[in-house]
Amino acid sequence: MTITLCRMNYNSWVCFIRQLCFVSGFKTKKYLNEYQIIVKETNNSTMDLTAKTTFITNKSTAVDQSLLCFGSLHSLRHTTDRVVYRSSNNVALISGGGSGHEPAHVGFIGNGMLTAAVCGSVFASPSTSQVYSALKCTANDKGTLIIVKNYTGDRLSFGRAMERWKAANQDYDVRMVIVNDDCAIPRTHSSAGRRGLAATVFVHKIAGYLAELGRDLDTVHRYAQKVIEQSGTVGVCLTDNGIEIGLGIHGESGFEKLPSFPIDDIVKNMIDKILSKEDDRSFISYPDKCPVVLMVNNLGATTPIELNIFTLCAIQYLESKGHTVKLVVSGMIMTALSMQGVSITLLTNPDDVMLEALQAKTDAEGWPGAVVPNMNVKFEEFRDVKVNNSEKPHQIYQSNLLSRCLTQVANVLIKNEPDLTKFDTLIGDGDCGLTLKHGSEGILEALKNHHLPIDDPVACLLKLSEILEVSMGGSSGVLYCILLDSVANSLLHSKDFTPTGWVNAFKSGLDALSFYGGAVEGDRTMLDALYPFHKQLAKNPVGFIEAGKAALAGAENTKSLINAKKGRASYVNVDLLRGTADPGAYAVGLWAAEVMNVLASEYQSA
Repeated sequence: MTITLCRMNYNSWVCFIRQLCFVSGFKTKKYLNEYQIIVKETNNSTMDLTAKTTFITNKSTAVDQSLLCFGSLHSLRHTTDRVVYRSSNNVALISGGGSGHEPAHVGFIGNGMLTAAVCGSVFASPSTSQVYSALKCTANDKGTLIIVKNYTGDRLSFGRAMERWKAANQDYDVRMVIVNDDCAIPRTHSSAGRRGLAATVFVHKIAGYLAELGRDLDTVHRYAQKVIEQSGTVGVCLTDNGIEIGLGIHGESGFEKLPSFPIDDIVKNMIDKILSKEDDRSFISYPDKCPVVLMVNNLGATTPIELNIFTLCAIQYLESKGHTVKLVVSGMIMTALSMQGVSITLLTNPDDVMLEALQAKTDAEGWPGAVVPNMNVKFEEFRDVKVNNSEKPHQIYQSNLLSRCLTQVANVLIKNEPDLTKFDTLIGDGDCGLTLKHGSEGILEALKNHHLPIDDPVACLLKLSEILEVSMGGSSGVLYCILLDSVANSLLHSKDFTPTGWVNAFKSGLDALSFYGGAVEGDRTMLDALYPFHKQLAKNPVGFIEAGKAALAGAENTKSLINAKKGRASYVNVDLLRGTADPGAYAVGLWAAEVMNVLASEYQSA
């Protein structure tokens, strides 16, 4: 079967495309709107999306080839798991994310900026193991600051790596800041949080400058957070029928769709959103008529002439509002492949340290420089420290109980894969059932080959985490890995393997899921089954049957939670959500009930 989609509106076909298996590695992005898309259904469910122009014929090696070239040209070290780094005796700065945003982040490695960048596939978060590798490559006695953009996948992967690192290296100081500079969407329209955009590069430059001066981790961390709090960004791109304001760097649909109008009016719209003091939009606190630093970022396919006009209009409008533009950073800084768009970022009320940092020299190839604008003349274009892992936990007891629980969990998830896939096809991207099935098969294979240390629960949980990272992938995989890692950490420190000890450790896991995933109970996620499950066990640690029922009831309750606040369902029409259980919560209900049945049987026969 061949389906041809020619110049269709993004919203008309994106939901359809997302349901298909993206084995080819392409993503449904806005810049494909004008391309002819050929979807071929074959026996192995692959797709061939033919874009208008590209020289790349082997997508599987493109990112690796690009990184190898960049590292070779700029004397940077390059690992086999896509970590590019340099040597440094100062506080280490690590950032990264999916590829396709070049020069971010690899282009900002250099003296006075990043120490390392972790690179995922195109528009895909790097794995936990990649981030952990970057920590190993750059660790020194000054500590590490991890700079993460506010996207769920990045938060999960970087967060899990940080937790694992802290568990293995308890005396090492590693910290994280999360950049969330998006000012496009009012608070009442989204509770998923502000996205991390181009202000991330301001954090790279200012934190990197302080680290290069030899400042301690406290100072570097404090200034990084200060830059985040004082920065805001709004993006715009061209579409078939006009423009979209408030889009993301992965082609996410914009908040506002408008007909085309002059650049100076577009700029006013964008800057007014960033500097808004309305209750619904006041994201940045700044004094009236304060100085600002302006960044105008080419999202990939905007011409230099257009970018110059955007920059000129931005300077003129800011000065007309009484703001002094102290510095301008303009160029291709954080792109979205070949998107024809621009983002504007403002750093409000910068202090002298920030201004010095932005003007300081760096050998980072991607930094375009910060210049002082002179509007009295015609505007022109400016052109391994290795840290030993902690010892493995000793054996606690011998029992086949854990093996029985894992076997039941795997079997029930494999059996219910069709239902999980069905639910996720309606409200997500359709991969939940298969992802959990693959994870379950990985568990059964490990049990069969005796690769799980079931006599040692802590070691077993940590090994399970490693297995799921490989066999599952995606955000679901990382979420379960974080849960397992956190529970194992808690048990390792408490040494309490009573039912109460397990319940307390499980609560630590839930807290980690909520922190790194950004969701809470009621957001229509797996937490809506996990929290009722824990609450029931907290009341009675051996009330197994009641706890299993509570998890199932929590999953069932998601059918009525039509205002999804996190995950892919938060972008879905409420009519599709009504009456459909959240697949992640449904899966939790299934395996929680199975585990509780096994424990109840064991407890009664004891």
